[in-house]
Amino acid sequence: MGETQKDNFEALARRVTELEELSTHQERTVQQLNEVILQQERRLTETEAALKRVAEKVDTFSTSGDTPRSLEDERPPHY
Repeated sequence: MGETQKDNFEALARRVTELEELSTHQERTVQQLNEVILQQERRLTETEAALKRVAEKVDTFSTSGDTPRSLEDERPPHY
């Protein structure tokens, strides 16, 4: 193998190594992003469930049969 061919081969081997390192880094990044997405999905599901519970409580209060009162008729809690 001539000196030029050897240099070309070494340059190609370095380039392959760089690409393999880049690929490994990108795979790790994709995995981390996937984990973040899964965490956000869980939080969104929990938030939706909490919002549904709040909406049900609001519906319960609004349909409880009490006559609606204005805020002016309400006593502050410290009285």
